[in-house]
Amino acid sequence: MILVKLIDNMDGVSELIRDQVFDKRVQRYRSSFLYRGLPNEAYHLETSLQRNCKNKSSETENCILRNFTKYAATEDSQLKDSIWRQMIVGQHHGLPTRLLDWTYSPLTGLHFSTSGEDLVNMDQHKSVLWKIDIEELNGLLPLKFQDMLSSENAFLFTTDMLEKLVSDLDEYDHECIKNSMILIEPPSIDQRIIN
Repeated sequence: MILVKLIDNMDGVSELIRDQVFDKRVQRYRSSFLYRGLPNEAYHLETSLQRNCKNKSSETENCILRNFTKYAATEDSQLKDSIWRQMIVGQHHGLPTRLLDWTYSPLTGLHFSTSGEDLVNMDQHKSVLWKIDIEELNGLLPLKFQDMLSSENAFLFTTDMLEKLVSDLDEYDHECIKNSMILIEPPSIDQRIIN
């Protein structure tokens, strides 16, 4: 379900920030939402792979990752063994991937919705802040993925967790892509990813 809400003042921003519930499991207030800001409401939730490779995405993806890994594996030996790590590290270095970056922070999302390549014309269109519910998305996953999250007491997958569930992107696509999507927490390889 998509709900559209106009935020045109600081009260709307404050409401976003306060949108947290008490989580008994961790005994703290936490949000189950992730955010992604885009500087123009006409922009779609489109990955860099879709944007750059268009209808050749599925044909090109494995080649891009293979070539990236061939050269980048000298810096990170774990790349050879994990397609998920290849995508995350590749995305971090500007490689077109099927990944979309999201943040726990509505303020970070708002930053990206109000900064971009066309700042001069920002008054001519609205920006957008996408908000997704982690728990709702996880509820759409196939049962073995839900069981993995439950057994790990996690909301997001790590690359290690995913490696145990699927061996390659074809297997992932077969099991998930039509009905759901996974949320991956990237490995903390540098401060930019941690932030």
